[in-house]
Amino acid sequence: MSTISLETAISRRQDILTADMSGELVMMRLDRGMYYGMQTVATFIWKQLDQQRTVAEVCQQVLANFNGAEREQCQQDILAFVTDMHQEELIDVHEPKAA
Repeated sequence: MSTISLETAISRRQDILTADMSGELVMMRLDRGMYYGMQTVATFIWKQLDQQRTVAEVCQQVLANFNGAEREQCQQDILAFVTDMHQEELIDVHEPKAA
């Protein structure tokens, strides 16, 4: 499994079922019978991944939309979160776009 950095482009897998349950996003992987629950910031991140974005772009969106977030801590937290999502096969990692 590849290492994820701020420059890594990611997107959510399209085969993951989701539902909003009173403000919490619930996701299900049918192929594994696994359920996942996400609260506010995690749900925001998931929604950002409806299209391919770099982790840095996701961090920028979180910083712009959540008061009190500090850049360095935000980047560390998001890197850890998307790494976990990648290990659970909830997101796709894309090859860098050619310049």
